[in-house]
Amino acid sequence: MPENDDIRKRLDECPWLGGDHEGVPENELKLLLPRSEEIVQESLSELKEQYIGGEKGALTQAIFECFTSRIAVPKWVRFEFARAYYSVKEFSSDSWDEHFGRPVEKGKQKAALKKRFEKAGFLHSEVFRILEEDPTLGLDDEVMVIVAEKFGIKKSLAWEYYKYYKDSDPILHEYLEGCLRTTRENFANKSR
Repeated sequence: MPENDDIRKRLDECPWLGGDHEGVPENELKLLLPRSEEIVQESLSELKEQYIGGEKGALTQAIFECFTSRIAVPKWVRFEFARAYYSVKEFSSDSWDEHFGRPVEKGKQKAALKKRFEKAGFLHSEVFRILEEDPTLGLDDEVMVIVAEKFGIKKSLAWEYYKYYKDSDPILHEYLEGCLRTTRENFANKSR
C-alpha cells in the first residue's frame, strides 16, 4: 500500500481539492484520491447497467463514485436515490436494503468476507510492491507465482484475490497503477 505521505502529497497537488484532506483519518485518505473523469464516467455506465440488471448495490457505488470524484451526479442516480428516499420516508419500503442491497448477502458471514478482503488487500499491495521494485516485470503468472509462494497459496488463488481486490477497491487500484506507470516511465528514461 502506498505510504500515506505519498497520498497526502498527491492530494496537495490536486488544485480542485483545495486542502480538503486536512483532518481526514490516515486510513481514509485513499477515498479522496483523484480519478480521471473518463474512468469515473465509464464506471458509472457499467454501474447503471448493473443497476438495471437488478444489482441494487450499484446505486450506492454510483453515489460513492460521484461524491469522491466530485463530478456531477447523473440523472439516473438522482432519480433512483430520490425514489428510494421517498419510498422509505413514506413507509412504502421496510428498509434501505430494498433499494441499496444488503451490506452482507444472506448466507454470507461478515467476518469471513472481511478476512478475505483484508487478505486480498495485502496480496494486491504486494503485487504492486514487486512490480515497482522491478519495473521490467509485467503483471503475469511469474509475479503471481512469487506472491503465491510468499502467501503460501496457489497461483490461481493469488490471481483470484488480486482480481477480487482490484474490483473491490478501484480507487486504490487506479492510484497504484498510476504510481507504477510513473515508476516505469522513470525507469525507461534512465535506461536511455
